[in-house]
Amino acid sequence: MIDFRQVRANDWPEIINLANGVFQESTPMEVSFPLLFNASNRCSYVAVSNHEIIGFIGVLPEELHWQGDCYLGSRIGAVCVSQSYQGQGVGRSLFRLMKKEAQQLDFVLVSGQGKLYLSEGCELFGEFKQFIIPGQGRQMAIKAFSGEVSELLAIHRLRSQQVSYFGQSPAHLQQLIAAQSLATLFGGTQQIFLSFSGEQLVAYVVTGSHYEDGEITEVFEMAGEAQELLALLQQLALTLPNLRCRIQSESELSRLLEAQTAFETVNNAGTILYVNEKVKGVPIPHTWDLGFL
Repeated sequence: MIDFRQVRANDWPEIINLANGVFQESTPMEVSFPLLFNASNRCSYVAVSNHEIIGFIGVLPEELHWQGDCYLGSRIGAVCVSQSYQGQGVGRSLFRLMKKEAQQLDFVLVSGQGKLYLSEGCELFGEFKQFIIPGQGRQMAIKAFSGEVSELLAIHRLRSQQVSYFGQSPAHLQQLIAAQSLATLFGGTQQIFLSFSGEQLVAYVVTGSHYEDGEITEVFEMAGEAQELLALLQQLALTLPNLRCRIQSESELSRLLEAQTAFETVNNAGTILYVNEKVKGVPIPHTWDLGFL
């Protein structure tokens, strides 16, 4: 008999062993995803058979801000089942338990696009234009993120001024920046570039490199006014190979780039489960961000 329940504090060593055994990433999962694989996380779920954890679905709370409204949701990732129990519906049962508990939320972001999620009501979502940024320079004050508290707070302040944004606290941002989750998964190195006007941060870009028929420098997250972001991206493109970013369709930055270079239209990463229909009208940021799960 398999029991499905919410995670307990003393489950985490066993969960971490399961996840690392299933995913076999070069960097341990608890290092790449410190907010998820954390004894204080009681939002996730496990499957237990004969007192052994044989399945896991990772869940973290999420806030989505838009036009003064705050929508409460969660992110789902690191879904894994012990090899000897795969193909027996364990993952689906975990997902359905999560979905039942999520009825009090507004949305659920799921890192995957597989048949399981689509058959359980999740949808592809969002329209983005994907660009390879053309290099073009003008003199700017650019520096690499040093980890100083003043820079961290400036990043937090700027991202919270965007049209829509996910509501991580400065403390969580600090952990997420240090974890380099997406860059690690891509096998690359994370870099954060800051652009200043005087002493004020006006734009930032988070990148990571990987190989995909040649080296690609992926933009994971960015914030700032359209003109400032465009200038920063174009200057970075002079030195970073194949700088690629996804920008929400109909945004000012997208229109500026459309006049300069070709693009392809793509969806957001993963899928979404809409609990509150109002969320369908929200321009959700790309989920390849610092909070990726």
